[in-house]
Amino acid sequence: MSTWIANSSTYYWTGPTGWTICRVVINGRDTFELWQGNGRESGGCRFRGPSLAAAEAAYQDLTGDTADYAERAEGEARMGEAEHPAMAAFMAGRKI
Repeated sequence: MSTWIANSSTYYWTGPTGWTICRVVINGRDTFELWQGNGRESGGCRFRGPSLAAAEAAYQDLTGDTADYAERAEGEARMGEAEHPAMAAFMAGRKI
């Protein structure tokens, strides 16, 4: 399972602040790019490889960071729901 958070499409994963992995098709083949930064502060594409796992490994090699971002985001969502249950219910589309 990926330690990065999958977004609404199968082409974009979110990791730590300022880092993303995107899946692009180059010459008919899936390629995974690791990007540092966003907007005007972009550090650009730091890695291009054949799999999501390879891009994750490249991130770890570049930064030494091994946190599980999917687990961290799930924990933050649970904490937010505990603090603001009505807002969490609204955002999830549940009736209050």
